[in-house]
Amino acid sequence: MKHLCRLFVRAALGLPVLLFLGEELYKDADKFLERVPRVEPEAIAPIVEFMGKKPIPLETIADNSVIDRLVREGFIEKLYKKR
Repeated sequence: MKHLCRLFVRAALGLPVLLFLGEELYKDADKFLERVPRVEPEAIAPIVEFMGKKPIPLETIADNSVIDRLVREGFIEKLYKKR
């Protein structure tokens, strides 16, 4: 609700609304999303179950090796350290 009020005020004043929305969405995403974008088995299990399939190994659906390498090389840490 707070975001909507700010949005209406900005629109009424003729200020850029899309930029504001982008900033607010980014702040929310930064707060609630994991910093390491790894696919976890717990995340895909309900989807596989919903599709009526038997449990399958994560490796048959997703490859986390690139993410693991970025973590090992310190990229993720450096990325968030600048903030």
